[in-house]
Amino acid sequence: MYSQKGSRIQGVKGSSELLKNYKELMETRILLSGDLGYIDTDKLEILQEGIGEVERMLKSLFKSIEKNTRPLESLNPRPLSIN
Repeated sequence: MYSQKGSRIQGVKGSSELLKNYKELMETRILLSGDLGYIDTDKLEILQEGIGEVERMLKSLFKSIEKNTRPLESLNPRPLSIN
């Protein structure tokens, strides 16, 4: 059986893969829109830069979550004492 931390990290890695797939999909749509003349070249560059910036921010967030996640067992809760 895996720990709670293991499942959280798997969730972060799954999110990272989802981000990669979504980024590729968005880039493809943007390039296709440019090829078909729906988006100007200047706007294409701005959109691609924006996608790259969002990707960097999300990767940083995922790394931070993975780094700061610890298993629930390590929290070691104290039993409540009722007086």
